[in-house]
Amino acid sequence: MEIEAGAGDVMRVVSDPVQMAHLGEEIHEVRLLGGAQDAAVGVRFEGINRLGRRRWNTICTITDRDETRFGYDVRAPKPLDLSISRWQYDIRPLGTDRCQVTETNWIKAPVWFIPLAVTITGTLDRPHANLRHIDSTLQRLKTFVEKLEPSSSGD
Repeated sequence: MEIEAGAGDVMRVVSDPVQMAHLGEEIHEVRLLGGAQDAAVGVRFEGINRLGRRRWNTICTITDRDETRFGYDVRAPKPLDLSISRWQYDIRPLGTDRCQVTETNWIKAPVWFIPLAVTITGTLDRPHANLRHIDSTLQRLKTFVEKLEPSSSGD
């Protein structure tokens, strides 16, 4: 999605999981773990998710954070403690006040986990649901970031 804002301004939002919880579809709240104050590579955070009356938590680890990419891996909490998915935002500058943002999701959950995931989340078709959620999240991101005052850092 093209956004009328500098790449640095967009990255400041997408690389802040607490802020992104306000823009996502199922994510309701984020808590940085281990006393972390900033979302740096290696930092873990808890995602508190909801869909209708259903609620579930995930544990995420930030794997990438630089000028063009923010990514994190998602795991089911203990006692399962298994890899569920990966989320990634890639930002390509299109000049000083415009950029292209791509949000990508890879489902990593084992096949045996799918019936349990459907019970937990109520979502029968996770791949298609995630595509719809990506569209709505990127639209909310665009609306939010385009209303912000541009930073003075020149990005």
